[in-house]
Amino acid sequence: MGGSDPMRPTSTQRLHRLFIDQSRFNPELIVLVRLHRSAPYGAMVDILDEIKIADISRFSLVPMEEESTLRAGSL
Repeated sequence: MGGSDPMRPTSTQRLHRLFIDQSRFNPELIVLVRLHRSAPYGAMVDILDEIKIADISRFSLVPMEEESTLRAGSL
């Protein structure tokens, strides 16, 4: 993890498993969520729900920068 993995599409189910596994492995886990400004509001709510279910208390929401948007577009 550590932010070095390339961006790729994922599902809420995959996030659920990832958040649960990583929070058990590292209780001090900090999650950074990058959101595109045109992303549906419901997607953000789903991600925040999964963070809460995994009992992760340290997270940040930030807008996706233009450079990240261009990289994500090539997926």
